Amino acid sequence: NTQNYLCNINKAMFIFFGWAYKKHYIDTDIMVDVERIKPKVKKKERLSVEEMEACRDAVKNDRERALLELMFSTGMRVGEIAALRIEYIDLQKRTIHIPAGKSDSAERDVYLTVKARNAIKKYISDRNNGYVFRPAKNIIAHDKQISNGTIEKWVKGLGERAGCHCETTVHVFRKTFASEEYRRTKNVKYVSIILGH
Repeated sequence: NTQNYLCNINKAMFIFFGWAYKKHYIDTDIMVDVERIKPKVKKKERLSVEEMEACRDAVKNDRERALLELMFSTGMRVGEIAALRIEYIDLQKRTIHIPAGKSDSAERDVYLTVKARNAIKKYISDRNNGYVFRPAKNIIAHDKQISNGTIEKWVKGLGERAGCHCETTVHVFRKTFASEEYRRTKNVKYVSIILGH
Protein backbone atom coordinates (compact mmCIF):
# COMPACT_ATOMS: atom_id res chain seq x y z
CA ASN A 1 0.00 0.00 0.00
CA THR A 2 0.97 3.69 -0.23
CA GLN A 3 2.15 4.07 3.37
CA ASN A 4 4.52 1.10 3.18
CA TYR A 5 5.82 2.34 -0.21
CA LEU A 6 6.58 5.77 1.25
CA CYS A 7 8.13 4.12 4.30
CA ASN A 8 10.57 2.21 2.07
CA ILE A 9 11.56 5.39 0.21
CA ASN A 10 11.96 7.24 3.52
CA LYS A 11 14.17 4.47 4.90
CA ALA A 12 16.32 4.39 1.75
CA MET A 13 16.86 8.14 1.96
CA PHE A 14 17.96 7.91 5.61
CA ILE A 15 20.43 5.17 4.73
CA PHE A 16 21.79 6.93 1.64
CA PHE A 17 22.21 10.43 3.12
CA GLY A 18 23.54 9.00 6.39
CA TRP A 19 26.18 7.12 4.40
CA ALA A 20 27.00 10.21 2.30
CA TYR A 21 27.45 12.34 5.45
CA LYS A 22 29.74 9.78 7.13
CA LYS A 23 31.86 9.56 3.96
CA HIS A 24 32.05 13.39 3.80
CA TYR A 25 30.34 13.58 0.41
CA ILE A 26 27.94 16.12 1.98
CA ASP A 27 28.62 18.67 4.76
CA THR A 28 25.46 18.10 6.81
CA ASP A 29 23.11 15.22 7.46
CA ILE A 30 20.10 16.66 5.63
CA MET A 31 17.79 13.99 7.04
CA VAL A 32 18.33 15.01 10.67
CA ASP A 33 15.05 16.96 10.84
CA VAL A 34 13.05 14.62 8.61
CA GLU A 35 10.42 12.54 10.36
CA ARG A 36 10.65 8.81 9.93
CA ILE A 37 7.60 7.16 8.36
CA LYS A 38 6.48 4.06 10.20
CA PRO A 39 5.21 1.08 8.22
CA LYS A 40 1.54 0.25 8.51
CA VAL A 41 1.22 -2.67 10.88
CA LYS A 42 -0.94 -5.39 9.39
CA LYS A 43 -3.75 -6.38 11.72
CA LYS A 44 -3.47 -9.96 12.91
CA GLU A 45 -6.82 -11.43 11.98
CA ARG A 46 -8.39 -13.95 14.32
CA LEU A 47 -11.92 -15.22 14.64
CA SER A 48 -14.05 -14.47 17.67
CA VAL A 49 -15.80 -17.24 19.61
CA GLU A 50 -19.06 -16.11 18.00
CA GLU A 51 -17.55 -16.37 14.51
CA MET A 52 -16.19 -19.83 15.30
CA GLU A 53 -19.72 -20.97 16.17
CA ALA A 54 -21.12 -19.21 13.09
CA CYS A 55 -18.68 -21.23 10.97
CA ARG A 56 -19.97 -24.43 12.56
CA ASP A 57 -23.52 -23.36 11.70
CA ALA A 58 -22.51 -22.55 8.11
CA VAL A 59 -21.09 -26.00 7.35
CA LYS A 60 -22.93 -27.64 4.46
CA ASN A 61 -21.43 -31.15 4.22
CA ASP A 62 -19.32 -33.76 6.04
CA ARG A 63 -16.13 -32.68 4.28
CA GLU A 64 -16.47 -29.08 5.47
CA ARG A 65 -17.31 -30.26 8.99
CA ALA A 66 -14.17 -32.44 9.08
CA LEU A 67 -11.99 -29.63 7.71
CA LEU A 68 -13.37 -27.02 10.09
CA GLU A 69 -13.05 -29.13 13.22
CA LEU A 70 -9.56 -30.22 12.15
CA MET A 71 -8.46 -26.58 11.89
CA PHE A 72 -10.07 -25.64 15.20
CA SER A 73 -8.52 -28.67 16.89
CA THR A 74 -4.95 -28.68 15.54
CA GLY A 75 -3.93 -25.38 13.90
CA MET A 76 -2.39 -27.31 10.99
CA ARG A 77 -0.92 -25.48 7.98
CA VAL A 78 -2.72 -25.65 4.64
CA GLY A 79 0.04 -27.81 3.14
CA GLU A 80 -0.17 -30.20 6.08
CA ILE A 81 -3.94 -30.50 5.64
CA ALA A 82 -3.57 -31.17 1.90
CA ALA A 83 -0.93 -33.84 2.62
CA LEU A 84 -2.88 -35.43 5.49
CA ARG A 85 -3.31 -39.15 5.00
CA ILE A 86 -5.73 -41.42 6.81
CA GLU A 87 -2.77 -43.55 7.89
CA TYR A 88 -1.45 -40.62 9.98
CA ILE A 89 -4.61 -40.51 12.11
CA ASP A 90 -5.21 -42.59 15.23
CA LEU A 91 -8.92 -42.11 15.90
CA GLN A 92 -8.80 -44.18 19.07
CA LYS A 93 -6.03 -42.09 20.64
CA ARG A 94 -7.35 -38.92 18.92
CA THR A 95 -3.93 -38.03 17.52
CA ILE A 96 -2.47 -37.11 14.15
CA HIS A 97 1.18 -37.60 13.29
CA ILE A 98 2.50 -34.82 11.06
CA PRO A 99 5.78 -35.64 9.28
CA ALA A 100 8.43 -32.94 8.94
CA GLY A 101 7.59 -30.58 6.08
CA LYS A 102 9.71 -29.14 3.29
CA SER A 103 9.87 -25.72 4.99
CA ASP A 104 10.30 -25.05 8.70
CA SER A 105 7.55 -27.46 9.76
CA ALA A 106 8.72 -29.78 12.54
CA GLU A 107 7.61 -33.39 12.88
CA ARG A 108 5.05 -33.61 15.63
CA ASP A 109 1.83 -35.11 16.95
CA VAL A 110 -1.30 -33.00 17.30
CA TYR A 111 -4.46 -33.84 19.18
CA LEU A 112 -8.07 -34.03 18.10
CA THR A 113 -11.05 -32.87 20.08
CA VAL A 114 -13.96 -35.26 20.30
CA LYS A 115 -15.81 -33.09 17.76
CA ALA A 116 -12.88 -33.25 15.35
CA ARG A 117 -12.45 -37.01 15.76
CA ASN A 118 -16.15 -37.65 15.14
CA ALA A 119 -16.28 -35.30 12.12
CA ILE A 120 -13.22 -36.90 10.49
CA LYS A 121 -14.49 -40.41 11.22
CA LYS A 122 -17.83 -39.62 9.58
CA TYR A 123 -16.18 -38.00 6.54
CA ILE A 124 -13.66 -40.75 5.78
CA SER A 125 -16.37 -43.39 6.40
CA ASP A 126 -14.99 -46.81 5.51
CA ARG A 127 -11.80 -45.54 3.85
CA ASN A 128 -8.67 -46.75 5.64
CA ASN A 129 -5.89 -45.24 3.52
CA GLY A 130 -5.11 -42.42 1.11
CA TYR A 131 -5.46 -38.68 1.44
CA VAL A 132 -8.19 -37.48 3.78
CA PHE A 133 -9.56 -34.60 1.70
CA ARG A 134 -10.96 -35.10 -1.79
CA PRO A 135 -13.30 -33.06 -3.99
CA ALA A 136 -17.00 -33.60 -3.31
CA LYS A 137 -17.56 -35.62 -6.50
CA ASN A 138 -14.30 -37.56 -6.14
CA ILE A 139 -13.12 -36.39 -9.56
CA ILE A 140 -9.54 -37.35 -8.66
CA ALA A 141 -8.24 -40.58 -7.24
CA HIS A 142 -7.79 -40.72 -3.47
CA ASP A 143 -4.05 -41.32 -3.90
CA LYS A 144 -3.51 -37.91 -5.55
CA GLN A 145 -2.91 -34.99 -3.19
CA ILE A 146 -5.38 -32.13 -3.44
CA SER A 147 -4.04 -28.60 -3.99
CA ASN A 148 -3.60 -26.01 -1.26
CA GLY A 149 -5.67 -23.62 -3.38
CA THR A 150 -8.67 -25.93 -3.37
CA ILE A 151 -8.63 -26.13 0.43
CA GLU A 152 -8.28 -22.35 0.70
CA LYS A 153 -11.29 -21.96 -1.62
CA TRP A 154 -13.40 -24.18 0.68
CA VAL A 155 -12.27 -22.22 3.74
CA LYS A 156 -12.97 -18.85 2.12
CA GLY A 157 -16.48 -19.92 1.13
CA LEU A 158 -17.20 -21.19 4.63
CA GLY A 159 -16.15 -17.87 6.17
CA GLU A 160 -18.27 -15.91 3.70
CA ARG A 161 -21.38 -17.94 4.54
CA ALA A 162 -20.65 -17.51 8.26
CA GLY A 163 -20.35 -13.73 7.88
CA CYS A 164 -16.85 -13.52 9.37
CA HIS A 165 -15.32 -10.02 9.68
CA CYS A 166 -12.29 -10.95 7.55
CA GLU A 167 -11.45 -13.18 4.61
CA THR A 168 -10.99 -16.62 6.12
CA THR A 169 -7.89 -18.59 5.24
CA VAL A 170 -6.33 -21.65 6.82
CA HIS A 171 -3.77 -19.31 8.39
CA VAL A 172 -6.54 -17.27 10.04
CA PHE A 173 -7.85 -20.48 11.60
CA ARG A 174 -4.27 -21.38 12.59
CA LYS A 175 -3.86 -18.04 14.40
CA THR A 176 -7.26 -18.47 16.02
CA PHE A 177 -6.22 -21.91 17.27
CA ALA A 178 -2.93 -20.51 18.62
CA SER A 179 -4.75 -17.73 20.51
CA GLU A 180 -7.26 -20.14 22.01
CA GLU A 181 -4.54 -22.61 23.05
CA TYR A 182 -2.47 -19.86 24.67
CA ARG A 183 -5.56 -18.58 26.48
CA ARG A 184 -6.21 -22.11 27.73
CA THR A 185 -2.64 -23.09 28.73
CA LYS A 186 -0.71 -19.78 29.15
CA ASN A 187 2.25 -21.79 27.82
CA VAL A 188 3.98 -20.18 24.81
CA LYS A 189 6.47 -23.03 24.38
CA TYR A 190 3.72 -25.66 24.27
CA VAL A 191 1.75 -23.69 21.67
CA SER A 192 4.90 -23.22 19.59
CA ILE A 193 5.61 -26.98 19.60
CA ILE A 194 2.02 -27.84 18.67
CA LEU A 195 2.21 -25.40 15.77
CA GLY A 196 5.39 -27.05 14.51
CA HIS A 197 7.74 -24.08 15.01
